[in-house]
Amino acid sequence: MSSALAQLSSDAELSVGSVQDALTCNVTLYDQWYDSPYSGALLEDLVDFWIFPDAELTNGQALEVVSSTCRVMMDTLRLDRAGRNGPVQDKYIYDVMCANECTLSDSIREEAMELSSCTCLELSTQPSNPIYHTEGDWCVENSGRILCETFGQCGAWNCRISDFMCPRYEYNKQTVPHRGKGDCSGAKRAGGRGSREYATTVIPPLSVAVFIAAAVSRFGL
Repeated sequence: MSSALAQLSSDAELSVGSVQDALTCNVTLYDQWYDSPYSGALLEDLVDFWIFPDAELTNGQALEVVSSTCRVMMDTLRLDRAGRNGPVQDKYIYDVMCANECTLSDSIREEAMELSSCTCLELSTQPSNPIYHTEGDWCVENSGRILCETFGQCGAWNCRISDFMCPRYEYNKQTVPHRGKGDCSGAKRAGGRGSREYATTVIPPLSVAVFIAAAVSRFGL
């Protein structure tokens, strides 16, 4: 794809992050949402997602744990395939990109931005905060940016850091051999996670371990 066509595709793909730029961010509303009980698709789609029955799962906990899981799944794929012949096959990357943990991680963050009218930059740790370490730490949790960071597959759209979904939208337009469109429509037709070779062999035991570690370290459970 030429640079001109890539730019046209990028401009045409309107994400939540772009729309939020013109609105007034309400961080207080985000904080309220973050601490509110979670009742979304994770509880239905992921078996034993929340393993602490005596503790109420909040939106913030769901967001943090599922984002951590997506990132660790990607890195585990990289390490698992290290030293084998050639680079990691695109079909295995697709399996992780289309795992519920990664797709729902993106959608939960989109929900948070839409509700608060904030960009991902506005929801990131601010330079005035003592724990600030990098620009857009909230933005980089997009699955497309995790893919870029882990495997160097960063695309051609040159997405702004404030445009949260832009990297994922670019991946969604790809067609992966033996899998389908990057938007995961092929995975859904094939029956979800159970039909995907790498996901079925590696992801389930990994998820349980990450849920425990992330919840304990982040929330003191």
